[in-house]
Amino acid sequence: MNGGIPMSLIQKEIADFSVQCYQNNAFRTATKADVLGKWSVFFFYPAGEALMGSFYMEDSFGLSKEFVGLDNFTTLFSDPSYLETLRLTLVFSLATIVLTMGTALLFAVLADQVNWGGTLYKSMLIIPYRRSRACSGCSCSTLPGACSPSCSTTSGIRGTTRSTAIRRCSC
Repeated sequence: MNGGIPMSLIQKEIADFSVQCYQNNAFRTATKADVLGKWSVFFFYPAGEALMGSFYMEDSFGLSKEFVGLDNFTTLFSDPSYLETLRLTLVFSLATIVLTMGTALLFAVLADQVNWGGTLYKSMLIIPYRRSRACSGCSCSTLPGACSPSCSTTSGIRGTTRSTAIRRCSC
């Protein structure tokens, strides 16, 4: 709890509410039902359409469709290249999650246990987030070939060379 407010609202039902809002040059009252109605329209309807579309075979222009049942799924899951792609995707996703979360947990534990120079250590962990995207883009020109060809050969500023752009963009 943080001042009487629960920190996590995941798997919790939205409390009934009623607020005044201004829409179409008039004040109106928005309620929980309005929010839930819009959620179902923008989330469940497209998901249902996608699921229903998987049971049909349509022509290229969408003018006609034929019900094929589970034939699309049978074809998909009997294709060895699809199964290999699915396997590689799952392995990559799990490895990414385990490595990033494991590294983050290790750094968090190390940052919590540091006694001498703890403030400096914690500050060093935050420094990568401090750089703006513009500065990161400008420093791209210092790594030839690591970025797009236009970034590694010119600065993007008309009439300047790479070294001039680095002086202008130094962060």
